[in-house]
Amino acid sequence: RAMGLPGLPSRGGKRLRELGERAQQAPGNAARQYRYLRELRRRRGPPAVVSRVEEGGFKANPGVVVEYLKALVGTGQIDAYASPHRGAEGARDLQELLARLQQQARGGPAGPVPLSGAPPP
Repeated sequence: RAMGLPGLPSRGGKRLRELGERAQQAPGNAARQYRYLRELRRRRGPPAVVSRVEEGGFKANPGVVVEYLKALVGTGQIDAYASPHRGAEGARDLQELLARLQQQARGGPAGPVPLSGAPPP
């Protein structure tokens, strides 16, 4: 739910809600998904974008990938791919992440990119 002053509609919240509804109505429209994710990151923060992208169920494009990457950086989750304690497993995870992001940038579906050894979402 959008946060605003009590009793007053939040202008940004209304826009976010509208973009969310449009994105839900057209999961095959990557441009709508991108616009929603961009506003979602601005209004609700990076964790909301990570959750939305990892839930999947919609078409991606380069904009969706960029918003997801911004969210991974913003939440610090990107650091899991560079942990020196993960060694070869970390490198494999990074390769999987990059391959998935390339697929999404070409219009593939959004969805999770789990770390190796992590339980499926």
